[in-house]
Amino acid sequence: MLAWIPYLGSVIGCVAVVLVAATDHPEKLWLAYACLGLFLAVRLLDDFIFLPLTVGRKLHIHPVLSVLMLFLGRPWPGPPDWCCPAIT
Repeated sequence: MLAWIPYLGSVIGCVAVVLVAATDHPEKLWLAYACLGLFLAVRLLDDFIFLPLTVGRKLHIHPVLSVLMLFLGRPWPGPPDWCCPAIT
C-alpha cells in the first residue's frame, strides 16, 4: 500500500518492520539490525543494479550510463532554483 509513495513508503515500511522486530523480540536486538540490513541491501540492489538494467534495456543505453544520469542529471534539467522557486 505504501509503495505508491516511492521513497517515503519504503522507509515507513522499513521502520514498521524494524519496530515490530524490536518489540516482539527485545532480547534479540540483532534481529532488528538484520531487518534494517536486509532493507538497505534490497534498496541498494534495486537502485543501483535492477533499475539501471531495466532502464538500460528499455532505452538501449549502458546501465552505467543510467546510474551516472541519476547522479549527474539532477542539477541540469530545468531552470535554476533561484529563477523559478515555485517550480522546485
